Amino acid sequence: HHAGLIGQDTLIVHDEAHLTPAFSAMLKAVRDEQINGGDASPIHLMELSATVTTQEDEKPFALIASDKEEALINQRINAQKHLRFHILDGEKSDEMEKKIVELALRYQHDKVKVLIYVESPATVKKIVDLLKKGLGKGAEQRIAILTGTMRGYERDQMVRENPVYRAFLNASMGVEETRYLVSTSAGEVGIDIDADHLISDLSTLDSMIQRFGRVNRRGGKDRIAYIDVVFKQIVEFKDGKEQKLDAKEKA
Repeated sequence: HHAGLIGQDTLIVHDEAHLTPAFSAMLKAVRDEQINGGDASPIHLMELSATVTTQEDEKPFALIASDKEEALINQRINAQKHLRFHILDGEKSDEMEKKIVELALRYQHDKVKVLIYVESPATVKKIVDLLKKGLGKGAEQRIAILTGTMRGYERDQMVRENPVYRAFLNASMGVEETRYLVSTSAGEVGIDIDADHLISDLSTLDSMIQRFGRVNRRGGKDRIAYIDVVFKQIVEFKDGKEQKLDAKEKA
């Protein structure tokens, strides 16, 4: 009964569609089959995502010129974000973590909210340990952790009780001393956080777009965010040999 009701004259809104492209493909196949079969009330599909890939014959729903003239929308889409790259040439295993923490500690006296994204929970732990060492006394009250290994109960508890995490959820909430949120990809989508600055390792394009959307998210007068991306020396293979890219090719 449920399948019959949902399959007729229904608008299906697929949020964060880039995470489950196979599900979108299935919904489109059902819709197309209904249309081709002459169904009077086929389903309708709306995909929501900042990074979903549309087909050539699909026109995405987007802002129009008059929308961008709205003060609030204009403030958000023109929020300033300055991107800076840091290329690591060394071979030390902990070089990435140390560089990220070095950049993070530059903000320790600025009374801002700093978001740090890295690939794995193990790297999160290393960075948190180094941050605590660099910040010294009271460091634990200035750092929050968000990873996919956390249970739903623990995440809900963070939203209710963790003052560091709550500060990132409330863009208008100032902080008396710099706060840090260290996260894996678990904090990339489905979460409305607004950091003042961002430090990140290098991930896929879709992932980086999602991460950039969590810093200076709401914009504001004279608000400028800095995004520092740390990654190891890029190499490519030419004629079967590994070759480091020169500065022009890196750019």
